[in-house]
Amino acid sequence: MRKEKEERKEMTLHGQDRKEQKKEMIQFKSEDEMAKLMEVLMELAFSSYMEYKKRIVCLTGGSVAGCLILETTANVNASLQCLFTAESFCGELSYLLDNSVHKLEDTFLRCFVELSRLRKSSEVQGGISKDSLLLALIESATDINPEFTISQQNDAHEFLCHCLTQMEESGRWLGWQEDVDPRCPVRANFKFKMRNIITCSSCGSRQNKVEVFNHISLPLVHNSVDQCLYDIVNNPTVLESKCKMCGGECANSRWTFHTLPRFLILQLNRFKVTEYYTVVKLHMPVEIKPELQINCHPESDTPEIENSKAEARETDRNELGGSAATYRLISVLSHVGSTTLCGHYLSDCSSSSHQWMTYNDQRVTLTTEMDVLKMRSTSAYVLLYERVSTG
Repeated sequence: MRKEKEERKEMTLHGQDRKEQKKEMIQFKSEDEMAKLMEVLMELAFSSYMEYKKRIVCLTGGSVAGCLILETTANVNASLQCLFTAESFCGELSYLLDNSVHKLEDTFLRCFVELSRLRKSSEVQGGISKDSLLLALIESATDINPEFTISQQNDAHEFLCHCLTQMEESGRWLGWQEDVDPRCPVRANFKFKMRNIITCSSCGSRQNKVEVFNHISLPLVHNSVDQCLYDIVNNPTVLESKCKMCGGECANSRWTFHTLPRFLILQLNRFKVTEYYTVVKLHMPVEIKPELQINCHPESDTPEIENSKAEARETDRNELGGSAATYRLISVLSHVGSTTLCGHYLSDCSSSSHQWMTYNDQRVTLTTEMDVLKMRSTSAYVLLYERVSTG
């Protein structure tokens, strides 16, 4: 145990030294910046691989399993493949990075973009392999959140959301903004607003609050995805809320879409906490819809509290004039396994209107949308939809 603690301490100190080295490497300004950028990524990727290899040797007593990296990074692989399916998003990232000066803070972004470029090409391009870039990306993520370590498998949905958050934070260092160019691709493609309408059960006065999201979490209360989503945005829930007008303590709360994203992420709540505070996996089949029709009600900003039931009814009538959008399923991220403690993540991704690919670590196989909808009904965990039309 003492020897193991000393090894961990040494690895931590070594990791800190490498961070300082990376800062020194990235301080360059020259005309051949892209060439130097590739050199930096190669050195970072190689350094990450050697650190990983050293760590595995310590854990296994000297033997390195060739596929161990794949087993412990299945959540990362599945999450990345899911995001890579959002091709217009990846294209926007690529364009902005190609026209910006490289900084230490955008290393995660650079690795993500290079991996997306390599997705449909050979295993090695420009001297950098996919595995090396993957390790560099994970190390960059670990610098921000130590939970995402190579030595254990984390939740794929959590890592996917972490990717979006870290890319958005990195974009701020590059000057990406919300409403003016250069616009942040994460905000432009994945962020959306929902309006929470809380109505007093006693006097009917209403409070409005708009919140920003990058995904919707769906409780599995119905046997189809569209019904679960409909339940979220249409059926009110009863809650305790002190009314500022009459003092009433009971209210109804419901959500409506205020804006719609280009890419909509739906998380199916397959993991449930029991009354004994244990986590169990729900295997109930849920029908995955290849298309979703979503209504949006972009109301103008209203007073925080509306003073009468008549005003509440008027707002309801205004909502009926909202638009509807059609979303097409482009990726399904699944957790295949019997419990929360064991299992494997993989992604099925659309590559054309009729052809899909299954990304199971390094194994890539052809499949069809029909097979995906049928086979993943009990294991689908994250669904990615792309908006294809707005009515």
